[in-house]
Amino acid sequence: MIRITRKLRFIDISSAYKIYVGGVCRGKIRAGGTKEFALEKGNYTISARTGLFEEYGSNPLHIKIRDSSDIVDLEVGIALTGWRRELFPYLVGFFFKKDEYLFVREKQDVEEIE
Repeated sequence: MIRITRKLRFIDISSAYKIYVGGVCRGKIRAGGTKEFALEKGNYTISARTGLFEEYGSNPLHIKIRDSSDIVDLEVGIALTGWRRELFPYLVGFFFKKDEYLFVREKQDVEEIE
């Protein structure tokens, strides 16, 4: 099983992110939400997409589920930091790699400093 958490951030509060597992959309996650997806034992590629035409995404994250009882905690969010995140993020997306607009990563225990 994977558990994906998305922090509540004002900059993209109205956007839903689509979560892809192995290239197939498995659901959406809203700001402040958590979703769980049951997965069998095996290797998977996890990614996220957003935007009117899903033009903004994340780099793929490769994970391995060793046992069906394993829980892999992941987090998703905007990868832009600092002044880039304060500007209009979709406009900024034109100047940066569109598949690096979001991140999907293993959940970090330490809170990031902004």
